[in-house]
Amino acid sequence: MPIGLFIGICLIISILFVKLYKNITLFSFKTLAFGVDFFIVFFIQYIFFIPIYQ
Repeated sequence: MPIGLFIGICLIISILFVKLYKNITLFSFKTLAFGVDFFIVFFIQYIFFIPIYQ
């Protein structure tokens, strides 16, 4: 196998890995941000809008 083909395959694999890693981290960051946002909204709703009977 020629060395150029081997280096090309290695570069393609590394570029695909970096793109996939970037997409996964971006997706997990967005999911975490929206999750925290919804948790805060529902927590405030629970604190202020649910009547407390004493």
